[in-house]
Amino acid sequence: MEKYEILFSFLDTSSLEILYPSTGRPPIPYKALLKALVYKNIKNISYLSDLVRELPDNPDLALVFGFHPLRLPCVENFSAFLGDTENSIFQKVKDSLVSKLIELKEIKGTHLTFDSSNIPAKVKENNLKTSIKDRFSKTKKPKGDPESRLSIMVHFPKPFQKEFKYFFRLP
Repeated sequence: MEKYEILFSFLDTSSLEILYPSTGRPPIPYKALLKALVYKNIKNISYLSDLVRELPDNPDLALVFGFHPLRLPCVENFSAFLGDTENSIFQKVKDSLVSKLIELKEIKGTHLTFDSSNIPAKVKENNLKTSIKDRFSKTKKPKGDPESRLSIMVHFPKPFQKEFKYFFRLP
């Protein structure tokens, strides 16, 4: 528990302040929801429902997050928090934590990594049931999303056998 308390003490959650409504019933603390989501990622918990099931079994952990032990959140609270919160807010929290960890020399910050997963764009050109001339032309931009880019995915179903899939992806 102590290591999570130390980690969460460095978590700058000031960007979450704008989410709190000025009137009405106070919501479940957004700071506590964020801490629980950080814990979920650290522990490689796959589903929000698994996280919600773990909270009643570990009341000390719920207190570290900032939840009241008798008023624990449900899956819908986490889903609404993730859906309603802009990604830029999460990025600010992440950036401040990484900066703090570099400052404390816990991490070096000398390597940069990228997520290389391709997300297909929802454009007519990706639907193979439609008939389109020059479907995968590099010079032709899709009307549905002009910013999308042509990509290729290589799949190896068996040794020495390749399958290629062309599609437009999000930038």
